[in-house]
Amino acid sequence: MKRREYPILEHDTAEEAVIEPSKVIEPIDIADNCVICFFQDVIDGLMAAGRAEKVHTFKSESGEHPIYEVEVARARSCSGSLRRPALKL
Repeated sequence: MKRREYPILEHDTAEEAVIEPSKVIEPIDIADNCVICFFQDVIDGLMAAGRAEKVHTFKSESGEHPIYEVEVARARSCSGSLRRPALKL
């Protein structure tokens, strides 16, 4: 670990994390690059235009999060929508 004056600037040089997701989660074939999109209307527009394809659904404690793949400048890129589920009161 390279220590810095401000913790946010620190860099862990270890190749394997303390909690390593690849030990418990199977890899899927998606793009190496990902953009998080908070605007569902943008994703809906890309889907309607045939420019995006839903390739996976990521599940977490906060719900299901679809992963979409688009081609940008002839390279694969994926986009995830961070929608929060409605609260039940």
